[in-house]
Amino acid sequence: MFVSLPLLALNFGVLVVALYLGLKPRSRAAQEELEQQLMRSRHDAEQYQKERDAFSEEATKKREELQMIQEVARALGASTHLGETTQIVLSMVRRSPIPYQSCVIFLVVEGGGLEVGVSETASQFRLDLDSPVLQRALREQRASLIESLSDGQVFSEEQSVLLVPLRVRNENVGLIYLGSLKPQTHRPEHLEKIKTLAALAAPSIKTAQLFGKQVELLDLERDTRAAVEAKNRQLGGLQKLGAAIGTSLKLGDTLRAVCDNLCHMIPVCQCVVFFGCGEDGLLKVDYSSGPYTDYLGSLALRPDEGLLGRANQYSEALLEEAPRDQRLILNEGGAIVAALRSEGVTLGFLYLGAVQAGEFNEEHRQLVTTVAYQTAIAVNNARLYERTRQMATTDGLTGLYLHRFFQVRLAEEIARADRHQKSLCLVMVDTDRFKTFNDTLGHPAGDALLKEIAVLLKDKVRHSDIVCRYGGDEFAIILKDVPKEEAARTCERIRETFQLRFATMAVQVTASIGLACYPGDATTKVDLARVADEALYVSKRGGRNRVTLAPPLPPPENCN
Repeated sequence: MFVSLPLLALNFGVLVVALYLGLKPRSRAAQEELEQQLMRSRHDAEQYQKERDAFSEEATKKREELQMIQEVARALGASTHLGETTQIVLSMVRRSPIPYQSCVIFLVVEGGGLEVGVSETASQFRLDLDSPVLQRALREQRASLIESLSDGQVFSEEQSVLLVPLRVRNENVGLIYLGSLKPQTHRPEHLEKIKTLAALAAPSIKTAQLFGKQVELLDLERDTRAAVEAKNRQLGGLQKLGAAIGTSLKLGDTLRAVCDNLCHMIPVCQCVVFFGCGEDGLLKVDYSSGPYTDYLGSLALRPDEGLLGRANQYSEALLEEAPRDQRLILNEGGAIVAALRSEGVTLGFLYLGAVQAGEFNEEHRQLVTTVAYQTAIAVNNARLYERTRQMATTDGLTGLYLHRFFQVRLAEEIARADRHQKSLCLVMVDTDRFKTFNDTLGHPAGDALLKEIAVLLKDKVRHSDIVCRYGGDEFAIILKDVPKEEAARTCERIRETFQLRFATMAVQVTASIGLACYPGDATTKVDLARVADEALYVSKRGGRNRVTLAPPLPPPENCN
């Protein structure tokens, strides 16, 4: 349980003043009790500061990781050149706090060999592309950390090696290599950071290679002016698309950019549909362009059946000249379907339809294959960003919002209440005897209790209400658009559930609750939090296991 720092300071001040004024205890036992109380207050204050510092350090680390992912995703998403892409990967390794003497981004060439994409190393080092370390990593295709190496080095004299493959689905497109002159330089957390970077970089390198192949096709077909112009338009569209989806990590913006650019590059395209896999495993439309939006929104399809199931078996886009038996839309005579995959997982499907048969050709299929790779990268980055953002705003143990996010949401909800002339209530819940519970049953049991309390609180309020972990074993709940009487009944249900749920435990845990409403009890965010906290401590001082309502503000004086 978090102890309020001002309250600790007040207790400490009272003891010091009592001793200073000569208010001596009547017996030695009473004096010892005062001294013990002073020691406990000091100990609680120290524990509070440690926990506060730990929460701050964790939040800072998550923000830094989120910022790094944002920068990598934007840079890689906007890059369509292989050399530029590998330089971006090297620059991100250079920015990481991982020590190394040499860093090389190897690329897999045709035939299975390796070539240096980009490197940073001391000039006296000699590179051995036939090193057993490289050959084993290329063969096994899995990340490895070699803490001590006596022979077979990639660079002479290096003793510690970190290797992470760059994989797209089941294809190995390269390796990230870090070497050090000292043994045991790299740690498991270093390996995890490079694996995260590799997961973002590998699809981008593959896409850049595809762009390179597109350019080669343009060079080979320069004998036909019309074909060259068509390819140039396609390449320009892909570059524009790469720039468009690379500037945003919002899934809706990404899908809209892909749809708009595809319709521009393939004018005969009538419908573009993105099917995303839901929690039930069925495919549902995330975004669509065309006259069938309402119809498509009602579809729920299996990814292993019909036209989509066939497309899911191929690594490239599937061109169906006349999918009459498997078509999604009745009046369509042709379709191109491509699975959107990332790290071997199908994220969804890209679907294009045309009214007339024969509207799509092989060039269109190749273009959609490239766009599908690019789209899968963008969709995966958007989802990764959203997960990371969620981690930065929620508590890892309970899944509830953190204190910092609570402050933001409380301000937003007060502003919303003002706009719509509504009220809201703030509930502060403190777990009684949590420290005793922790000391008696251990920290794992305490963590399990906190997770159970989080589920309990979310179960007792509406889906629209906001439940936060205020700190330690104290929780805050924002009840939106609810009168104070109803909020008080909700608080009482929470208190009763605590009492019943944890009555049979070795240490009986209950809840002390404070309730304050806006604008009846306070007119600012700071005052609302203060009076709710004061009401909570009235419950604590009154014997715990009770609900206290903050007193309403006095009516304004009549100026007349």
